[in-house]
Amino acid sequence: MVAEKKHETEFGINQSIKNRILSSLDSDLNSQVKKLFLELHPADQADFFSSLNFDQRLKLLIVVASEIDAEILTYLDDELKNEVIEFLGSKNTAKAIDQLEVDDAVQVIETLESEGISEILHHIPKEKRDEIEEALSYPENSVGRLMQQSFVAVKKDWSVAQATYYLQNSSGLPDDFNNIVIVDDNFRPTSEVKVSDILKSKKQILMSDIMSQEEIKSLSVNMDKEEAAQIFSKYSLSYAPVVDMKGILVGVIYASDVIDILQEEAEEDILLLGGVNDTNLYSSSFETAKSRAPWLLTSLLTSSMAVSIIAIFSGEIQRIVALAVLLPIVASLAGNAGTQALTVLVRAIATNEVSNIGAVKILLKEVITCSINGLILAIIAAFICYFWQSNFYLSSVFAAAILGTVIIGGFSGAVIPLLLHRLKFDPAISSGVFLIAITDTFSFLVFLGLATLLL
Repeated sequence: MVAEKKHETEFGINQSIKNRILSSLDSDLNSQVKKLFLELHPADQADFFSSLNFDQRLKLLIVVASEIDAEILTYLDDELKNEVIEFLGSKNTAKAIDQLEVDDAVQVIETLESEGISEILHHIPKEKRDEIEEALSYPENSVGRLMQQSFVAVKKDWSVAQATYYLQNSSGLPDDFNNIVIVDDNFRPTSEVKVSDILKSKKQILMSDIMSQEEIKSLSVNMDKEEAAQIFSKYSLSYAPVVDMKGILVGVIYASDVIDILQEEAEEDILLLGGVNDTNLYSSSFETAKSRAPWLLTSLLTSSMAVSIIAIFSGEIQRIVALAVLLPIVASLAGNAGTQALTVLVRAIATNEVSNIGAVKILLKEVITCSINGLILAIIAAFICYFWQSNFYLSSVFAAAILGTVIIGGFSGAVIPLLLHRLKFDPAISSGVFLIAITDTFSFLVFLGLATLLL
């Protein structure tokens, strides 16, 4: 218990500190508010800021605006970030952004309207402005917007003495780096050397003697950031050089940037599977309802298609009431089998495993898997149904429907994301809504159709 309590005070916002800030804010004790708030890590400042209502946020900004850490902007969601920028104005926002690394600066302003970006950039010093504009010139969600333009590169025929002198006397080097990129005469990356290896080597040793013998993995400046994240994950990279279309080194990207990408993509896939766009818990109920309504409407329409099957066989259900009891079981099993396949396929597409294995093999595996599970479930369900109704034919229809619909559900769960991926759509984009519609429709059709024919 003691260790747990200590952990809570070391990470995140201590509740007592949060209460003190709120109490001081309500009592207009501005100096106390400023002291307590500015002592927090920018990530914790962003969390605290997000928990406030609009009036509280405005009051807090008035107190801390002159000394606010620009890094807080990188942790806020787009809506709150734009709210802070609007309050600060273009000049103060430019002053704050000038304190950030180029990649963080781009992250802060790229969601603004073009006029707002231009106005802010106008107040940023030219050298920094040129770097930001260059990053913004690359496609949205590309590596070019994430990379850091400050890096260290030397040639392989340099000695340790030359490299050391360069590091000690060059301006504009990054604040923190562990590796140095080795480039050829055309400034194309060919290898890398660790700073620690330079420090441990004698002055006359050449870079070619201590550089890595493995081929360095470079990323294209126009590469999609999700693809870059997959490469980082696959090869356990800590950083990677970024090259332009001619292969010339223009920047580097670090694992810390990629971690954010992986988290964003995972969150996006989870939300899209459920048809959710608005994740801001502090947005109004109206805005949240507005963002969710389209997919709920889609669900209503697709469900109506499934219900129409029941209407067609309403006479059969009235004749054999047990069908109404067993019908949800068949639909539920088919839906669960489809969801399992859907989850696996969305992940496989995200990690590029589908390209390595092949869509046909994956579909075949899912059909076989669902056939095995469907057969087991069908046998168990048949015995339960027989003991309940003592009707061999009803039990057989129930079992056959389960086997068939579980296979259909698994196949559909695999096909839907593959089809969306082939059509260049995000495979997670509300696949669950379409899957439920398909599994419900076929479950009702197969079960009630068999019952009509055989009972």
